Amino acid sequence: MLSLLVALTLGLALTACQETPEESLVTQKSTNALISAALEEPAEGTTLAEVRASAPETYTYNAEGESVAIVAENVPVIIPEGDTIAMYYVDGGQISQEQVDLIYNYFYPDGDTYVTEGTDRTKDYIEQVILETQQKIAELQERTDLTEEERDYAATQYEEQIARYQEELADAPEESTLVKTPTDSTLTEDSDLSSEGTVLSVSVTGEDGSTFQAISAAENLSSASSVLWASARAYLLTSNVTAYADASDSDTFFPEGAISTMPEEAEALGSALMEAIGLDVTLAGIRCIQSSSYSQDPFTGDILEENEDTYGYKLTYLRIVDGITIASHSASSSSGDAVVWNWEEITLYIDDDGIVSFNWYYPLNILEQVSENVGILSFQEAAETFEEMAPIYFSPSAATADTQRTAEVTKIELCLMRVRDSGSERTGELVPAWVFYGNMNLHYTGTDAGTGEEYSWDDTYEQPYILLAVNAVDGSLISTVDGY
Repeated sequence: MLSLLVALTLGLALTACQETPEESLVTQKSTNALISAALEEPAEGTTLAEVRASAPETYTYNAEGESVAIVAENVPVIIPEGDTIAMYYVDGGQISQEQVDLIYNYFYPDGDTYVTEGTDRTKDYIEQVILETQQKIAELQERTDLTEEERDYAATQYEEQIARYQEELADAPEESTLVKTPTDSTLTEDSDLSSEGTVLSVSVTGEDGSTFQAISAAENLSSASSVLWASARAYLLTSNVTAYADASDSDTFFPEGAISTMPEEAEALGSALMEAIGLDVTLAGIRCIQSSSYSQDPFTGDILEENEDTYGYKLTYLRIVDGITIASHSASSSSGDAVVWNWEEITLYIDDDGIVSFNWYYPLNILEQVSENVGILSFQEAAETFEEMAPIYFSPSAATADTQRTAEVTKIELCLMRVRDSGSERTGELVPAWVFYGNMNLHYTGTDAGTGEEYSWDDTYEQPYILLAVNAVDGSLISTVDGY
């Protein structure tokens, strides 16, 4: 019966960079049926305490087929404490003023922020920009690395820029009109963000050059809520990450003297922030990152000048509700015309200056419980579903037959996972789910159509990455793309 149910309700699709399964395998589930099942009295052996008692501590499974390998070696099986597990109604709607204030006050305890009006782009300034652009046109004639066609194209682009500058020059002030007005984190209506309904926002600049932005949008609008803070130099660490590694490899990843902050110190900074702003979270992972900044030739793409690399950490967090982790996924995409509800994302970037960037995208609102005690599938049933469906799910389509996949399971966790209501924008339920986290390692090979040369390269995805998620209420698969 379980196999038939899985086959009929398979709804899991791949993320942004992966191809989706055949449409015949993808069906939409009814959340009404899930709610009805959750409201039933749990059958014997299906409570959280009973399922935990029957589950193994680790899981091993290996399978290999054409162009796909599945590896799970002594993978930890994580099950929350407690006797029961609940289901909740949730939405991705507005974020409260209170929550925005908590985050703002953490970064600006003295409230030293402002908004600007007017401009400092005076006539003298714009005239100087025009002269510099004209000089670039003249220098193009000396560019022997460009063809005549490329020089003409570049000159046309510069001339179009000059025309825009000249339009701006006509209305530019003689003197700067820029005015800084002190302000705080109060959300106000922002008609520029939506014509569909009320969206609240705030955007301020700190005296230190940092920026703070927050958007609070209802769940039925195209705009989505978020809270972001960045130091004046955050872009050096966040804008062009060129290499990364797990924090456990920090000793070999960072060059000697590149950074003095240790992974555990970065974790402590993150924990202090999350406690201060009232977010109940668990650390999903720490990455060591290297970021490179440079000036680049706009026409050839050649690097003209490289700046010193910046090193630091990226920390990713998952929310917790009533002691149980809420699953999240590192990638979001769309499938056909389906409405996609992006996964909640909470990240920090930290270097020797401390926290340089805080990002909270698509915050999830926990509304109320559907049921406080939901009957769930055993781990053995979830593993059976995984072993039956994973080889089908991970097999590449005909269009990517030259892609070798290795699905490496690194953790299996019974947690809560968001299921989107049928046809909704951003409303749904948090349901118990067996989540198989891991790495999807891709190896591409092929022949260049232009040169005839063979090529190959490897790719993977950022964590946390859900390989496959089994709805612990009805045994179906939950799509990381479509959200049901």
